[in-house]
Amino acid sequence: MSVNHSAKEFVNEMVHTNGIESVWAVLKRGYNGVYHHMSVKHLPRYVSEFTFRLNQGNVKIHTMVRIASMVKRVLPVLAYLVDSAVCSFAPRGYVYQPRVAAQQLLWEGNAQRSN
Repeated sequence: MSVNHSAKEFVNEMVHTNGIESVWAVLKRGYNGVYHHMSVKHLPRYVSEFTFRLNQGNVKIHTMVRIASMVKRVLPVLAYLVDSAVCSFAPRGYVYQPRVAAQQLLWEGNAQRSN
């Protein structure tokens, strides 16, 4: 299916240009407002990010809270670290080091699986 604009056809059943125009608007807004430069090497990652933003755009929950809930569902072992980083539930004196903590937890998880 396609739309023939030269024949003054703008909608053909479920096919129309509004969908792709909104995608381009989100990509342009991200390029102009956030990144100012997108390398060809990482272009699929930028497109994936903006696809996620477009699909989640009508949600009233803050983005970091949504990401935290996704991480906690996928990696329950990291739930405490996610809560500490996002919601500031860390105990007094605790310094959040995501790379070190994640590596340590993953190493411990792999060690438990191999036993």
